[in-house]
Amino acid sequence: MLGIGINCLLAMFASRITAVRHVEVVGGRAYDQGRIDGILSELRGVPYSHIHAHAIETEVLREPSVLAANFSRSPFGNGRLSIEYRKPIAKLTGLDHVALDKDGVVYRAPDMPTGMLPLTITNGGPPTMLSVAGDWRPRDMAALVTSSRAFASFGDVSIQVDERGVVCLNIGSGRVVLGACANIDEKLKVLQQRLAANRDELSQVKELNLSEPKKPAFTPLETTSATSTKIHPRKPRRSHKVKPPITDPATTDPDPGGDNEQ
Repeated sequence: MLGIGINCLLAMFASRITAVRHVEVVGGRAYDQGRIDGILSELRGVPYSHIHAHAIETEVLREPSVLAANFSRSPFGNGRLSIEYRKPIAKLTGLDHVALDKDGVVYRAPDMPTGMLPLTITNGGPPTMLSVAGDWRPRDMAALVTSSRAFASFGDVSIQVDERGVVCLNIGSGRVVLGACANIDEKLKVLQQRLAANRDELSQVKELNLSEPKKPAFTPLETTSATSTKIHPRKPRRSHKVKPPITDPATTDPDPGGDNEQ
């Protein structure tokens, strides 16, 4: 009898009567709805025992903006798909809807929110998805983006990384050179201490260099521009020769100091 019951149960799970008729989607985004509907439509008429949750989750994860997916179903025709999308923390300038998330993953974010911190990756040419995937340590950059929010009260914050991997933090009109991504926490701590002592420091210098946090350096503001002030060399003065006065011998007294002899 036990064997018959098990066979009946297996037969039921393999029957179309257990096929998923309704799937609740939790966390889906509007821009991804059509793709998700297409994936779930493949489940119509498929018996419970023939549905592989892992295969469904893998298809959902093909969208780069999806961080996690979980699919579950019951033998009574119900299913549930939970989707978690990546959360952008910075936008890459020069590329349309390309973001960086907290884990350092660069991906296309179709619904990029406004107000994202600008991140510029310089490679000597127009930015592309391939060029921004270079060795600029995106995971460390994600940590810097998160930490840089502490400086938002001093002005708009943006980050630049040049082709050598040198990182610059722009705060308002000020520029802070952080150098390589190493010791970022120590460099930001020094910056916080300096701004706590002098809130206007970044507006008083052209550039603050914290590549070596124990030896901060700065470039002073240029007070005058070499191109705006032209210095003309002074022309040498002409030398004028003084000619001796011309005297008439006939009117000159040969003995101005004595009497003339008769």
